Amino acid sequence: MRTKTIYCFILKIFLILTLLPGFTWAFSSVSRDFNELVTLADTIIIGTVVKQQSHWDDPVAQDFIHTAITLDNIEMLKGDIETSTYTLIIVGGAIPPFVISIPGAPSFVTNKRYVLFIKDNNKVIFPLVGVHDGVFIIEASKNGKSIVKNNEGVVITEIRQNKVVTQTETNKSLITAQSLSLDGFKQEIMHHLGHSGEKNE
Repeated sequence: MRTKTIYCFILKIFLILTLLPGFTWAFSSVSRDFNELVTLADTIIIGTVVKQQSHWDDPVAQDFIHTAITLDNIEMLKGDIETSTYTLIIVGGAIPPFVISIPGAPSFVTNKRYVLFIKDNNKVIFPLVGVHDGVFIIEASKNGKSIVKNNEGVVITEIRQNKVVTQTETNKSLITAQSLSLDGFKQEIMHHLGHSGEKNE
């Protein structure tokens, strides 16, 4: 309870500052390599965003907005859940006429499928390891193979020397034979989990 109270207090101060005239703020984070994504996350999940719903943290005070992002068709790579869906809670959202938008924060598209590296969901402002680093988009290629893109939509080609390597061509979103498949990406995750001793049974 004390941790939750401190978190709410800090968040209120932060949101008050962002609403001050002339105040400009963009979200930044510490960049994480692939091993850090795997080891720091308490949950690694594959799921499809089926709903995004914003709500007031306190309906009476209406002090700040959270958005609940519901994922379905879940595949757990690390951690455990007791339900068939998973709800990711992030700060920000829209409840007309109010909008809280934080530049630099990752966004999600309903009906898209993602691989997410999550830590401290519903306890921190953005519960994703490395924020953008912990979000990967899954897309289908013309031959039906699922491939992986980073949060900016750039195709991933491999995990090399603990780094996520992306396509270097002019059209970085173009799917090629060198694109890393979802199965290959999952194998890399499970390989790192095995080395850390945290592999799910």
